[in-house]
Amino acid sequence: MPSDDISSYFRRLALGSDTQRRLKLKPLGRAVFRTADIEDGWVHQIPPERLADDEDVVCFFEQDILNEMTVGTKVTAQICELSSGFRFVKTLENVQPSFYTFLPQHLIKDYKPPRINDRPPRSVHDTAAAAPEHEAAEEQAGEQPGEE
Repeated sequence: MPSDDISSYFRRLALGSDTQRRLKLKPLGRAVFRTADIEDGWVHQIPPERLADDEDVVCFFEQDILNEMTVGTKVTAQICELSSGFRFVKTLENVQPSFYTFLPQHLIKDYKPPRINDRPPRSVHDTAAAAPEHEAAEEQAGEQPGEE
């Protein structure tokens, strides 16, 4: 979170010598991001570019956004880097709270229950259904090695 000094500086910002034209900018604060894995259960064909595990990324956000972010918030984002070394967030693809836990039940969201089948199941009492299996068993029993 930005300190009170920085917040007052942003409130005093003005264009030119005319102090009546104040800029209405929100104070900026910094957020430090570390690499982490966010489980979602899907197989990703193209793995995203990852930063080194020991590398931290510092980004600046407005105070309103920082108020909503807590320590441990998980973010999937595209971070771009300019030739000068300045990094910025291009897109936020996914934001998860710090207490997020992946549950496999989320993968069953498109589940369709089985349809009712009007056809009766196979039975030992059904001679038409049992005949092909019975004939195959007799053929295997009749072809034992040593008999001709």
